[in-house]
Amino acid sequence: MLAHAPQSVQYSKNPNVATVYLSAHHYTQWWTYDPESRFWHFQLIEGGWLLALSLILLAATVWLVRRRAA
Repeated sequence: MLAHAPQSVQYSKNPNVATVYLSAHHYTQWWTYDPESRFWHFQLIEGGWLLALSLILLAATVWLVRRRAA
């Protein structure tokens, strides 16, 4: 977001300059945190889709190799 900001904002050593610049241009920053109790839930979700993606890519690789070998 600061790519189009003036160089005085981009290279300022004061971190508040960027916040003031973004606020003046109607940008808002916010953070949300999930409770620690949901950590393993998120790990299972991410691990699940990564496993599914790897299996799909593996199947596609096997299919392509067998198709070209024939």
